[in-house]
Amino acid sequence: MNPEAQIFIAADASGATVAIRPVGACTSRVCAALAPLILRLKGPDTRCLCFDLSAGTSIDSTFIGTLLKLATRRTDESPAVHLVAPTAAITEALRRMSVLELFDLQSALPCAMTAWAEMPVEPVAPEQLADLVIEAHERLCQTDPRNAEQFAGVVKLFRAQRGPRRDA
Repeated sequence: MNPEAQIFIAADASGATVAIRPVGACTSRVCAALAPLILRLKGPDTRCLCFDLSAGTSIDSTFIGTLLKLATRRTDESPAVHLVAPTAAITEALRRMSVLELFDLQSALPCAMTAWAEMPVEPVAPEQLADLVIEAHERLCQTDPRNAEQFAGVVKLFRAQRGPRRDA
């Protein structure tokens, strides 16, 4: 079993391009740790969000579904999302889920970055993690019928375990 990723973040000199580099396994818990950061970056100042996947050892379906949500739910105020230099294992996982062609793949970061800083992966509340898993897998199911066959049970199970949302 791979340990979960460390997360590093950097920006270009203007702050318009932000890069996130997970090192290790890209899992649902890593996604949950990134969620507050990504919310802060959804303003007009950040025009480009790059996920540098060159040091990722593996990627789970929740991480893929979350990336898919970011890449396909664009608004005028949300940054463009690019996947940079994904490893062979990550590329194969994206291909298996029939989503590889939906991403803008880049071989390198588009510009020079400032110093990389490590971002801690904090523990996540079970309800928050369940919500993330449900949302990511719903996105995967909507993308391709084969994903729906594979992940409909995951969504159903997590919904049953999660129970009704308190904010609903």
